[in-house]
Amino acid sequence: MVLRVPKAELPAQMSESMIKQFGAVAEPIEVLWHNPSVARAGLEFGAKVGAWDAADTSLKTFAHMAVAAQVGCTWCLDINYFQALNQNLDLAKASQVPRWRESELFTPLERDVLEYAEAMTNTPPTVTDELSARLLEQLGPADQEQHGARHQIAGFLRCLRDSAGRAHRAIPDGIDSMIEDPFVAHRGLLFTVAYEMLGSAADAEDVLQESWLRWAQVDHSQVSDPRAYLIRVVTRQALNQMRTLSRRREEYVGEWLPEPLLTGPDIAEDVELAESVSMAMLTVLETLEPTERAVFVLHQVFEMSYAEIAEAIGKSAAAVRQIAWRAREHVAARRPRVQVSRSEQQAVVDRFLTALRTGQLLQLMDVMAPDVVLIADGGGLVPAARAPIYGAEQVAKLLARADRVTGGFTTTPMWLNGAPGGRVEVGGQLAAVSLVVENGRVTRIYAVANPEKLTRLDELAELVR
Repeated sequence: MVLRVPKAELPAQMSESMIKQFGAVAEPIEVLWHNPSVARAGLEFGAKVGAWDAADTSLKTFAHMAVAAQVGCTWCLDINYFQALNQNLDLAKASQVPRWRESELFTPLERDVLEYAEAMTNTPPTVTDELSARLLEQLGPADQEQHGARHQIAGFLRCLRDSAGRAHRAIPDGIDSMIEDPFVAHRGLLFTVAYEMLGSAADAEDVLQESWLRWAQVDHSQVSDPRAYLIRVVTRQALNQMRTLSRRREEYVGEWLPEPLLTGPDIAEDVELAESVSMAMLTVLETLEPTERAVFVLHQVFEMSYAEIAEAIGKSAAAVRQIAWRAREHVAARRPRVQVSRSEQQAVVDRFLTALRTGQLLQLMDVMAPDVVLIADGGGLVPAARAPIYGAEQVAKLLARADRVTGGFTTTPMWLNGAPGGRVEVGGQLAAVSLVVENGRVTRIYAVANPEKLTRLDELAELVR
């Protein structure tokens, strides 16, 4: 994503504080600090907005959460979950806000408020006269205006105030304790565990929300090792999610591929982590049974002992050892045969994207292995091959036909799941393309075009172990 406003260097004390709390300096803060006077004015205005109290506590919290989910601010979601707990709100409803349209928990008024919050966030706003009239009738002018203004401004500025260490009286005292909470400290690790078990960032976020609700109800003073405890909670929730997803994926249209994530080159420095989140490995992990996948991920990637895993999945250590052996054999037989260096991977990916962009069929054939396989995922929402395409000749024909019909490909190199990949556009359709390289040629092409899986290509994912 290209920033329209340049980032500015923060005061050293502020940067050190943010790195200590969050592990990095938040980019929005650097952008906002480009004009310190505007930043301070925005923070002061946010404090005034935060002081409005006419709006119902439950409605305004759910409205904030709906917008946080819509714009992808997971940190904002976490803060509002924390507030929902402190304010004794309905936590079952809070956990369903990101998917409120499919939930049956919300009242008609709550559904109208959530729809209004999302509609006011769109650019331009998409609030209808009918929706506005219903809210005016149920809430009155002042309450409706506060729901419209609060969720757009207050939630965002409150995140910035907290990150900058500028607490105001409008911020609950519990926010500071939340920042120090082990769940927040290990959130990147917990997301990585859930993502590797599920292959979907959206489903991983659902698991983290459910896990956080359970963590919030535990006496933390009785937990001797919060990191291990939280991994166990996330593992159990992920296993429950996997059983639900297996039924949904049986009905999936065409090939199912993992949700791609935008990563930086630094992920590749940890070779084992980079391999474990690669599209190739995640695709192999899809062929394991849920328990096998959990054991493999926890033992091979996160180096948990058999005893720790046994406690997480409710089996004996001996049984876990046997499952681990079975899973390793299964993965070893299906993972890429040859490991290549980052420079070789980058060079081959560049050649492939260049040949695709320039429409050079011979160069494309040259960079692909004779037995290359192309797997596309459109989810039935956009045109995509619904079965794998085998062989360089067939793959080249398919790509050449798409090039001819649509007027050509646009390609942008980018790091996906810890390896060089590409963002490809053809005929107005976007796809995230990951490649497996062996012996200087492309042996696998994973093209994710399902728009529901392409929502995270503008924000770096935090993957840690």
